[in-house]
Amino acid sequence: MTGPFAVHGVVHLVRPSGRSATDRAGLRAGIEAVPDASLFYHVHHPRLRHPFAASAPPDDFSAWINGVVQDREAAERIAFAAQSGGPTPGALREALLATL
Repeated sequence: MTGPFAVHGVVHLVRPSGRSATDRAGLRAGIEAVPDASLFYHVHHPRLRHPFAASAPPDDFSAWINGVVQDREAAERIAFAAQSGGPTPGALREALLATL
């Protein structure tokens, strides 16, 4: 190979926080405890992780409630809270917790 290396995409490296949820109470406890960066990641990164998906989930929290708990109404409320939660991580956390 004689030319420069061509970059064809990007990889987002993520380090798991070690927390997981198995029910709504666990999700609530996790949202209360995680750092602001984790909230940002779970609300905004689905669109970055799936840039070519026909319909990427709006955020990880609503996708989890829809898929695991299978409560579409709650998932829709969480998606709305995630999208309109406010300009700061504290406001986002508050909106998500109030919705749960």
